[in-house]
Amino acid sequence: MVDRPGLAAGYLRVRAQRRGPLAGRRDAPSGGKWLCRAGGALACAAAGATSASWADMPRFVLPAGSVETGIGHALSLAGRPADVRFFSAPMPLARLAAWLIAQAGPDATLTGLPDGALIAGRSEGWLWSVRLRDAGNRTYGIASGTELTARKAAPAPPAWLPPGAALRLDLSALDDGVRVRQQVYTFERGAADVRAALAANLAAAGWRPAAGAGSGTAAEWRLGGRRAAFVVVELPAGSGVLLQLHEDPA
Repeated sequence: MVDRPGLAAGYLRVRAQRRGPLAGRRDAPSGGKWLCRAGGALACAAAGATSASWADMPRFVLPAGSVETGIGHALSLAGRPADVRFFSAPMPLARLAAWLIAQAGPDATLTGLPDGALIAGRSEGWLWSVRLRDAGNRTYGIASGTELTARKAAPAPPAWLPPGAALRLDLSALDDGVRVRQQVYTFERGAADVRAALAANLAAAGWRPAAGAGSGTAAEWRLGGRRAAFVVVELPAGSGVLLQLHEDPA
């Protein structure tokens, strides 16, 4: 399993929770409302300008009327706890950036971009960033990150994966109670060779092509309640495989 916090930051953006910088601000959420939990994708109503919040990691408070949602539960990146959230806030970009940077604390950085801004930093053991996109009187954002101090054991690669695979990304989450894992591997071998080896190995292990699955660059195989979908592409040197695994829901 590769362990690249820098790569993790590139794929994920998350928010941090800071109480101190908000003290004394007239527009700051009051008291325990800073820790308001909305059960995931709902904005929580509260006095002043409180809002939606992430449920189980460091988090910002968004302005009243904001809406946010995640991409899954129990998210893991390279064996580390992680999260990704999409949100929109009824506030212009400049005001929202100032609102968030005040919560993020002195170690955060704010970078201007052609269509928005990027806030990034480390807080409470998390490497996080928030990407903001300007939409006039409303701002859209992606907040995500990975926890750096805790790590689960790396899962073994599938036994039917051809030899020579180099893991580049491992991301998993619970989707309706089913563990879904997405991985990216690279090979020094060409795409046609890897594609043929995958098909032969899966068939030998008892897997069967899914009904209606394509036979080109994308394929899907099934074994009982498990599914394996993958795309094999040519790279300048070798090939790459995007693999999605669905565990048996039973």
